[in-house]
Amino acid sequence: MHSHTFRCLIEGNNKVFKVEIATDEDISDLKDKVHEKGIGQRPVLAKDLTLLKVEIDLMPHTTAESLSQVAINPVGTEMLDWMEISEVWQEPPARRALHIIAKIPPATVSPSTSQDSNLSQESLQNWLAELHQKLWGKGHLFGSIFRTVTLTTNDFVELQLELQSVNPSRTEPSYKAHDVLKVKAEFLHRKSCEATWEPNTDELVPSVSRVVTSPSTLDDAMDVDANPAPEPDNCPSYIIADAKELSSFTGSTAVFPCTIRYMDLTTFDLKIPTLKRLTLIRDEWNTMIDLFNGRKRGVLGSAVFTGSPGIGKTCLLYYILILCFIKAQPVVFQDTCGDVYLITDEVRSQSRDIRIAGDDVLTLIDADGSTCQPYKYIFHNTNLYVLLTSSPRSRKDRKWLKSGLCSSLWSTAYFFRLFIAEKDITLSRFWKTYKICGSVPRQFLHAAESCEARKTVQTEISDVIQKSKDVKAAMDGVVGDEVVPHRAFAVYPSTKVRLLTGCHVKAISKGAMNTIIKALHKESTETVLELYQSIRGSPKAATFRSNLWELKAHWYLPYRGGCSFTIQSLENGPDGQLDLLKNLEHFVFGPPLELSSKIADCMDARQSIYLQPISDNFASLDAIIFQPQRPLVGIQVTNALTHPIKTKGLKALQSHLSLNNELLSPLRPTPKEPWPIIFVVPAKMERSFTKQSIEGDASATWRKKTVHRHAFCLCLVTDNQNDLARQDGIHISGYSNRCQILQTNKGLTG
Repeated sequence: MHSHTFRCLIEGNNKVFKVEIATDEDISDLKDKVHEKGIGQRPVLAKDLTLLKVEIDLMPHTTAESLSQVAINPVGTEMLDWMEISEVWQEPPARRALHIIAKIPPATVSPSTSQDSNLSQESLQNWLAELHQKLWGKGHLFGSIFRTVTLTTNDFVELQLELQSVNPSRTEPSYKAHDVLKVKAEFLHRKSCEATWEPNTDELVPSVSRVVTSPSTLDDAMDVDANPAPEPDNCPSYIIADAKELSSFTGSTAVFPCTIRYMDLTTFDLKIPTLKRLTLIRDEWNTMIDLFNGRKRGVLGSAVFTGSPGIGKTCLLYYILILCFIKAQPVVFQDTCGDVYLITDEVRSQSRDIRIAGDDVLTLIDADGSTCQPYKYIFHNTNLYVLLTSSPRSRKDRKWLKSGLCSSLWSTAYFFRLFIAEKDITLSRFWKTYKICGSVPRQFLHAAESCEARKTVQTEISDVIQKSKDVKAAMDGVVGDEVVPHRAFAVYPSTKVRLLTGCHVKAISKGAMNTIIKALHKESTETVLELYQSIRGSPKAATFRSNLWELKAHWYLPYRGGCSFTIQSLENGPDGQLDLLKNLEHFVFGPPLELSSKIADCMDARQSIYLQPISDNFASLDAIIFQPQRPLVGIQVTNALTHPIKTKGLKALQSHLSLNNELLSPLRPTPKEPWPIIFVVPAKMERSFTKQSIEGDASATWRKKTVHRHAFCLCLVTDNQNDLARQDGIHISGYSNRCQILQTNKGLTG
């Protein structure tokens, strides 16, 4: 094993000393050696030192005074903890020279870089001690902190009326979202009850018992309208409209009624409130905790919980910490600055002797700051079971890690439950922000505060994309040291086991995806195709590639208004004909009520329209084509061999074609006039794409009204320069096999 010997100097000192270290060790090990030899008993931790790489010749005439001057304001290259010695010194250090100057931190630790904390080490320890004093072993407080509430449409209206009375201008474009935490906390407390808790001694990481979400009203709403929201006297019309929307559907799931769990710290007068005072407890957290509890115990079973920045990883960590306090469960905690605390019957800051008796001791690490890995002495104890949360990092920052778990993204319907957030956000503002930011809470909530904030975030996302000359490289950077790509991309697990190694990357929103495509088109029309082909072999880019294909297909179909497509049934039935009228408008809608309103307007104007939702999973379809005097046509764009149709989404769509509306009711499907559903797939799938299943209640009835008789396949070529690369060049494959499009009457041969 090779080693290097370095001459070192402590800032403000003039005594040079030597340390020897192996080249395969890292800078954190070097800090320990410098601390041991040069710092001595002074109250400075080794990890708090800053080591600067220098090369200053030491001549025979070098004096102590000149060394003191060098050490007053040292200039050099800072060395980071995770760097290996061999990386910093690729050649042996100069023989007669000063190699390292160690800077000592000021008495007060620098503020944390965490999103949610600006605490010094002393104040954080005081906060932990305060929380410890109020919660440690006090199981009787569980029910006042952890609550369960079932929310209905009536509850939504009631809360909105309260918020309207507090902020009468909340619907104005100029309104800046106010802090309404007190109003929401009191409202939820009136409606909620204590959450159930059955401590499991076999589980090292505690969690609140799951609750069963109330069934959606959509499950029983096959041929009836969605239940209208109540209309109290003097209730603003926008609240009634919002309530109807949320009790109907977003994606394929109604938002109300729903049962949620949340953590309420508003009743505790915390002097330094680091935590969010109202925290929604995601079902996803229990899933992640179950996966962690099922791993091998001890250091070898340690794991990282990761995911897109702002998705709630730190909230999960503090949720677990508070449960440990209530259970009086000993725990080791490391904050974003790398400071370590032993929490038992007291809270103690610790540097080297990180030891708690017991077979397995949970160690919680908030690594979303500058320190992105566990303090090295933690691994000197085989009974410490590490759970670390951080944004995705590169492999060099994860040398200690055997595997990681990636948290899933928020679904659209679940995301609506953020109405318990501290700021007052109307549904209209929600949709405008969601289109830009998707469902990453931190970025979304910041953008939703005002029109100015939303425009700023939109500009930041656009700038990130414009500066990314190589989109594939930017996607790779999401799982690395770069933070910037997360503005435009999100990372999420591809399987139920949620392994970080199998995660996928996609654009954070449809708005971001559109910006990516437009940026590529500015460079060259071939650039889109080049990107599509370059990521073909990348597992993490599978979803992005699928979304790229879907987006281009959705751009193409409305663009070809005036074309006629001959389509072949997936049921071995007769061929069908899809005629797209001229002047086919392409409209992207947000609230589902906007869909029925737009169709009604187009019926009056006899205007054809291609309707595409903002939501990633609207009902069971990707788009709907309305043309006067014709049945609605459902469009499902996919490059997957299996894509079942869900009856819940079809019921939801039908519920917005009111039986009481003489314009809309004729569009409801019947066995005699079914809805045609057309699958649009890449031409390479011509021989493999087959009949798709229909899933959910009343599937037999819905087969008669849609799929059984009228499921067709439209195939678009995607593998040459004449298709995906050019806006007007995607063409129809000329095959006549069982699930293939034949030709168009405009000769789109590419």
